[in-house]
Amino acid sequence: MSKLLLKDQPLIVLPALAVKVGVNGALFLQQLHYWLEKSVNVQDGYTWVYNTNQQWLQQFPFWSLSTIQRIISKLEKEGLIIKGKYNRSKFNNTVWYRIDYKKLEELMPSDEFEELEDVNLTEGESQIEAAEPVTVKTSLTETTVENTNQIKREEDAHDAYVQTLEAAFIARRNRGVYPSASDLKHMYEVAKSEIPVEEALSGLQEAFDHYVPKYSGDTIRAFAYIKQHLFHKHYVTSQRTLASQQTEKRLSYANKKRVIRKEMTPDWLKENEELEPPAPAFKDDAHFEEEKKKLAESLRELEQELKNN
Repeated sequence: MSKLLLKDQPLIVLPALAVKVGVNGALFLQQLHYWLEKSVNVQDGYTWVYNTNQQWLQQFPFWSLSTIQRIISKLEKEGLIIKGKYNRSKFNNTVWYRIDYKKLEELMPSDEFEELEDVNLTEGESQIEAAEPVTVKTSLTETTVENTNQIKREEDAHDAYVQTLEAAFIARRNRGVYPSASDLKHMYEVAKSEIPVEEALSGLQEAFDHYVPKYSGDTIRAFAYIKQHLFHKHYVTSQRTLASQQTEKRLSYANKKRVIRKEMTPDWLKENEELEPPAPAFKDDAHFEEEKKKLAESLRELEQELKNN
């Protein structure tokens, strides 16, 4: 028998085993070992135990069923537990379990385990087994229970969402009393999406109202069509909202007043400008005509020089 496992009933775990397979795996292996010690079910030369899902949940109330299934799957992949089916009825799908103790010993050889046992923790004191059984602390259980409760709350919310869709779908379909397994699968996919239940109900009614029959008596029979309509509508709506937000952002940026830089004028220059206003270019019209004639004469002389050259 492996030294890594105990024969006591309390949920305890050896640190050496927890290091190898994790705390969850060590807890499950220890509990499975406890039942194997009491089991009288022998098949193919090995002792087996079988527990229903509810029985496993009673033994590990701080885990959800999905967590237990993940732990079993992980241990099975590692070869530490083996599944079997020895039910008399072919319709009975109860799974039998046993521990591969040989594989467990290979995980931590005996000499390595003995080295852990012989460690002196303090000089002058008696040797203490490094693999001393340690009861799982309440904090771990409370944390696991809190996570499990959170998962259950999410599952309950999804169930309520699906029940609402189911009632609306059956009422509009006007055919049958219960949805199919495929319908429920698609309903849960919608429930786990970001689509609010009010939007889903509105989209469901819209899908039925705008459905175009291909022949007489044709109607929506599967929720897969509704799911496709809901996902498409939600995608289009979200894209429009995103485009509208981007447009508003650009307009807001364009409407911002640009800051005009104003050059600072020295005080002495301001005083001069105020004291000495610029003189007009011409005194009067006669002065303007006189200057005009002078300019015309200068142009003619310049033109004459250019011709002579």
